[in-house]
Amino acid sequence: MSDDDMKAELERLRRKNEALKKGASEGIRMKVSDTGGLSVYGMGRFPVTLYKEQWHRASERKLGLLLNRPAKPLLVCLIGLRCCLPS
Repeated sequence: MSDDDMKAELERLRRKNEALKKGASEGIRMKVSDTGGLSVYGMGRFPVTLYKEQWHRASERKLGLLLNRPAKPLLVCLIGLRCCLPS
């Protein structure tokens, strides 16, 4: 590879890296897999994937923890999430 080719490749990779960084900071994205898992992207370095049973257990546990705390908006959100999940 010549110096010009290496510089062009380096510049291309830098642009690609910046585009990937920009896309990662655009917020939270969700995707439902063929197996029924809901993957949440944008909360950290790796996606978080939970299946229906795991969502039910997490929401039930969280509701139990919140009953003793003044977190009404979050409680309403979790109740809505629980109601929206298919049985």
